[in-house]
Amino acid sequence: MSIFHSTVSRREFMKSLGLAGAGIGAASLVAPNFHDVDELMSSTNAIQKRPWFVKERNFLDPTVEHDWSAINRYDRRWQSQTTRIKSYFTETWNRREAASAKGSEISAKRQAEQAPGYTLRTRMLHSANLHNFTWSKTWTGPVKSGSNSYTESKTPEELGLPKWTGTPEEASKMMNAALRYYGSVLTGYAEFDQTWKDKVLVKYTTRGATKEWSSNNGALPSDTESLRYEFENVDKGYYTSDGSKYVFPNKPLWIITTVSPVASQFLKTPNAEAGYGSSFPGPNGTGGTLSSFVYGGTFRFLRSLGYECYSDTGHQSSPFNENMANQLTGINEQSRQQNYGLNAEYGNATYPTTFQTNLPLAPTPPVDAGMWKFCKTCGFCAINCPPGCIESHKDPTWEIPPYEGKEVTFHNKGIKAFWNNFILCQEYRSEASGCSQCWGYCTFSVDQAAMVHALVKQTISVTPLFNSFFATMGEVFGYGNQDSPEEWWDMSLPMMGIDTVKTAWKGR
Repeated sequence: MSIFHSTVSRREFMKSLGLAGAGIGAASLVAPNFHDVDELMSSTNAIQKRPWFVKERNFLDPTVEHDWSAINRYDRRWQSQTTRIKSYFTETWNRREAASAKGSEISAKRQAEQAPGYTLRTRMLHSANLHNFTWSKTWTGPVKSGSNSYTESKTPEELGLPKWTGTPEEASKMMNAALRYYGSVLTGYAEFDQTWKDKVLVKYTTRGATKEWSSNNGALPSDTESLRYEFENVDKGYYTSDGSKYVFPNKPLWIITTVSPVASQFLKTPNAEAGYGSSFPGPNGTGGTLSSFVYGGTFRFLRSLGYECYSDTGHQSSPFNENMANQLTGINEQSRQQNYGLNAEYGNATYPTTFQTNLPLAPTPPVDAGMWKFCKTCGFCAINCPPGCIESHKDPTWEIPPYEGKEVTFHNKGIKAFWNNFILCQEYRSEASGCSQCWGYCTFSVDQAAMVHALVKQTISVTPLFNSFFATMGEVFGYGNQDSPEEWWDMSLPMMGIDTVKTAWKGR
């Protein structure tokens, strides 16, 4: 006897509504089957609706091939932005001063000549876009900034009300709605279990560690000169005044991952013809602004419900690799470029923020929309990387290639990936006074108004058979950065340059 109440496929359900032809080709054959309402409600689509072709995987099993036994907590003091690590690669380091001077000279020359991407109106568009907050970010929430006035949200006790309670599923749905209102387009959740503590949580990071940015003598900064993450038997988390330690309370916690949308057309304003960046807001522009709204709103909302919250003050102080956290919670897949992740709705045009809370939440698993498979075939970002930092071959590898004959420290082992040379990337950005070409050349950064782009996404989620053809067509049709950044001024774009309906299923 079947344990399910009834068996209804997507096609049968659509047929009962008189929409039997709603599926398109092979794509309709892999639409999800739900046997009854209980099974439907247990799906994370009941928590956050995603396109039908975004398929769920097992927990802790993202699409990028991985070996959990080889993954360890990363020490971010070894990452490529520190002076210590830059100086370790001596050939690149010896070009550093000359590269910086050249970049400054190029930038000044472009501004004086009013070159495309450096005109007065373009530079002022970015610098005039100020959002003044009356608070500053800390590990435990917003605090008063300078002489500004800021009042914390009231707790349930202060309001004379009981704290909010509900099931983890209800809590996740509630947080989705709240976070969408504050500025997040996709949200993921995970239990902060031992795997996250032993594998995903970083050991140290560069925030507030003065020696990490100035010393090239080969010695790691001491604990007090680094920012470390620890668990302690305390009632509530805290941070030290010298910025050397962020503390989690040693009790059950859950992780919230969020991404705010980026004005995608800004990703295409680096000068494609000349191969350098522009003074338009880049990947951190609108996404960074919205993430601050998400930060403030999340802390105040959870506090008023009766729960604790912890979060970083910027990417360098994030307790996780944001891309990895987003993959494990079902927001993104891995990309060839490695710095950004890819999601079905916004491609690479999102800005991540993570939170930790004692509000029990229903976890969301990794997803598969065929995007990582497509990356292996495509390589459009690598083809258009001026210094050749992004690997261009078709197969990812477990081995991290050396640079200048030395072991690379700015990657964490344990995944089968394409390995970006972030040292060379930064030196080129310094020398050219900006770059970001790879963001705009990503095939998934294209506009999605045309129906064909939706069909391409549906097809690659089903089969990789046409991936090579689709990647080639992207190049043939000229998808990528604009020949002149100034074309942006003549475009008819949505408010803030963001298509907010991509994750909307109501109110459109």
